[in-house]
Amino acid sequence: MNRELDTLTRDLTAFESFQAMLDTAPTYRPTLLPRYGRSYLDLADAYDAAQAARGDARRAYRGNWTPPTADPSPEGLLSVACAGVPGGSGLYSEWLRVIHAINALSAAEGDGQTIGSPERTYNRPDHSYVEEYPDFRVILRLTEWGCQNNTGVIQAKTTSGEYRLRRVVEHLYAE
Repeated sequence: MNRELDTLTRDLTAFESFQAMLDTAPTYRPTLLPRYGRSYLDLADAYDAAQAARGDARRAYRGNWTPPTADPSPEGLLSVACAGVPGGSGLYSEWLRVIHAINALSAAEGDGQTIGSPERTYNRPDHSYVEEYPDFRVILRLTEWGCQNNTGVIQAKTTSGEYRLRRVVEHLYAE
């Protein structure tokens, strides 16, 4: 198993390893509340993925939590601040997880991929990198892959974008 996940499991739970957390009583599921930090979300995601790969229906209990919202987009619509990813963890960043979920929702609604190739990209004076899409703006800071501070803000530019971003955030952080 992944050493990083074993360390995370020991740091955040009473289990000695990630595998030990997986191999519990069939009615047990860990409580991993993302409101306590990014590490809990990463561990919950890893647990859910590992159980799904084993054919086990159990998923981590995440409580009710919504990620912090950023200042509204220039269009006055929803903005969501997303976290980065610890280097070498094998996990992907929260902002990318949100983008993938938006695309999955768009496909399920028959609209295909909403966030694909950007219409425009540019660097801002604060050294962030911006990708513009028809319904969204993605603002990335410290875009080096695997950087703990690789954060992103996803902004809705249209009411359709705001609807999808809100639905995705509610789904990703639901119980």
